[in-house]
Amino acid sequence: MGRGRGREALAVQGGEGCMSEDKDVKAMRNVLLNLVDAVDATGGVVTDDHGYIVPVADPDWIDLGAVYADACQVLGREMKRA
Repeated sequence: MGRGRGREALAVQGGEGCMSEDKDVKAMRNVLLNLVDAVDATGGVVTDDHGYIVPVADPDWIDLGAVYADACQVLGREMKRA
């Protein structure tokens, strides 16, 4: 993944200018892909001594590891294990 906003910059408007449901789903998928790509680019994840999935780049960030695992599951992707 390159620098910047990832696959696609998201501009969500309120009121009558709201995105259609299809665009919302695509946008949410792109956000999950960007999250997974960012964790993968920094080394993926490991399972710590307590059984938590944690990012290699920041093993104290347990929440990110959990969200990454959920995002991979939703996207049907394998987690990148270090």
